[in-house]
Amino acid sequence: MNRIGWVSAGLLVLLGLGALAWDSSAWAEEQDGYLLRYRFRPGEVVRWEVEHRATVRTTVGGTTQTAETRSRSLKQWTILKADQQRITLVNQVQWVQMTQWVTGRERITYDSRRDREPPPGMEHVAGSTGVPLAEITIDTTGHILRRVNKKMAPLGESPRITIPLPEKPVQVGQSWHLDEPIILKRKDQTVARIRTRQKLLLRSVEDGVATIDVETVLLDPVRDPVVEAQIVQRFTKGWVKFDIARGRVVEQQFDLDRRVIGHIGPNSGMHFRMHFAEKLVEHPPAEVAGKEEKASRR
Repeated sequence: MNRIGWVSAGLLVLLGLGALAWDSSAWAEEQDGYLLRYRFRPGEVVRWEVEHRATVRTTVGGTTQTAETRSRSLKQWTILKADQQRITLVNQVQWVQMTQWVTGRERITYDSRRDREPPPGMEHVAGSTGVPLAEITIDTTGHILRRVNKKMAPLGESPRITIPLPEKPVQVGQSWHLDEPIILKRKDQTVARIRTRQKLLLRSVEDGVATIDVETVLLDPVRDPVVEAQIVQRFTKGWVKFDIARGRVVEQQFDLDRRVIGHIGPNSGMHFRMHFAEKLVEHPPAEVAGKEEKASRR
């Protein structure tokens, strides 16, 4: 995956859901534990502020090149339908502000709210901003039942849009997992199918908000450094805060620091560092609220 590819994938991986109908006592622990479910209202629009930083430092034959990307964006979910079994929504990125720098080149920036034309290399990011990305139907545990992409997804981009929730109530300290493959390319352009497991643990519940630890682990051995270099950019390790009564992710954070040796020959290495943070926007930003108000008057 090229640098623009992993940047785009990082921006468009959308996690977290909104609420259907809730009451203040809905999060009370039952005898068997906490029942975690996504809840939505039809017509609801939910937004999250997203921060993403990534650095890839590549060394080949004693020469090192660094690529850095920093971005802020506003993620949006529009709920089309919702009941006690399934939810249909449209996801999109309302705006993105991005800076990218590569050793030996000028720093480039792009702000979709200000710039009419994106700089070279950011056309895909610009074309995926402010437009529907997919219409998705999930069940209340987050499993995708149907997905219709409005935009072409990069090879290897995860189809999962949120963390999976357990089928049964869980108590603090209990864990659950989801196994799924990642599709990547080898050096000879053939496809590698690698099984992974997303491990989740209910660490605590305070004031109705569950803190869930999340980590991705490999189920298949990977001996190809080319494949390994792509996989490390797909790992997740961090935490998610989930409002049990409202049925939504209110905050999450993931940090990675991984190294790969030999992905471009015997004297090569890659150091990948990533920070991803997301927080629920309880009130729409002024520019979004203004647009919605104008639209309602039409």
